[in-house]
Amino acid sequence: MSKIHMEFILDNNNENKENSNNISFPTSISFQDPIILDDSIEEPPKLPEDFKVDETDSKILASIYQKDEVYPNFSTPKGLALIINNREFAHSQYNPRMGTEVDESNIRKLLVKLGYQVERTHHNLSAGSMLRTAQIFAANELHRNFDSCVVVVLTHGQYDHFIGSDGEAANVHDFLACFNASNAKFLKGKPKLFFFQACRGDSHDYGTDATDIGKISSLFSCMRSSPPRLQRNFNNNTNNNFESSLFPSPPPSTSSSSSSSSTTFPIATSIRFNGITAASRGGLKREKRPTEGDMVIAFATTPRYVSWRNSNSGSWFIQSICEIFGKFAATEDIGSLLIKVNKRVADAYQSSNAGQKQIPEFVIRLQKKFYFFPGIKAEHFQQS
Repeated sequence: MSKIHMEFILDNNNENKENSNNISFPTSISFQDPIILDDSIEEPPKLPEDFKVDETDSKILASIYQKDEVYPNFSTPKGLALIINNREFAHSQYNPRMGTEVDESNIRKLLVKLGYQVERTHHNLSAGSMLRTAQIFAANELHRNFDSCVVVVLTHGQYDHFIGSDGEAANVHDFLACFNASNAKFLKGKPKLFFFQACRGDSHDYGTDATDIGKISSLFSCMRSSPPRLQRNFNNNTNNNFESSLFPSPPPSTSSSSSSSSTTFPIATSIRFNGITAASRGGLKREKRPTEGDMVIAFATTPRYVSWRNSNSGSWFIQSICEIFGKFAATEDIGSLLIKVNKRVADAYQSSNAGQKQIPEFVIRLQKKFYFFPGIKAEHFQQS
């Protein structure tokens, strides 16, 4: 019988738990044993070993590629891909991540079929080694020859931290900073895609009633509209500490965060070019781009929540990525693909423990649309 697991972290930082009277979060449940999959809960079939990725043809390419609006992604390979897979953990607080080897195999097959050169997987890295591996990969000079790159992390996690195999935490923002325009010069201006399969807390999503509220709302269309909800909160409820309750402070850094502080990451600051202006240089205009741009970060779940993984078929998130990308990457951009992944995880999966749900989250910092263009190579593009 297959087993479902949470990418579960027992959060001891109780002082950072939700404690507001104004906003409620699902109750956290702490347990160490895996959840047995109830046979009455139907789960989508396991991804086939030989799953296919549809390819972009010249007709599709001509219809969607516009140089000023779409990133080029035609190099051979498309780019380098890094996979970090933590299965075993030294600290007894963190269970082995059963089924993560399925995720690793599936995502590797997908990336190869999409046209990426996937490096050897880095297994069971400590928190510090995860950051160092990211730095080394980001600095690889081979990136200069390719159009994009992909990074996949499979591990335990909490809020904005990954958990290393040593049980210590690596800050997600420090990890991402390794790939920004200041630290990864060969990736500057190129799309960088990140897929993070990890918990981001220990709250559980028990779902909500899916009644079609659109039909219900039409019954009240003749009624006078009321002020926006947020406006009512601010104007009429002086005790509602909106900012502090909705945007709680992040958990304090663990020992690994302090130990990795020796690595210098850029701070968001205003930069001046020693007084150089267009007027002082006869009309010369210095063009600048955001340091943290050209990234897509896809998380398996939303902040504060657990994510789910099956010991036989892998995590809901990675399996959905492989299914959706395989079917639609030939014609749709990354934003559309990730929306489909969100819907797939939300609609197709449900845990055997109280029918719990999950919704992924993604952040897009791109300045153009990004397509994988599977099957299209530079020479094909030139011929077309």
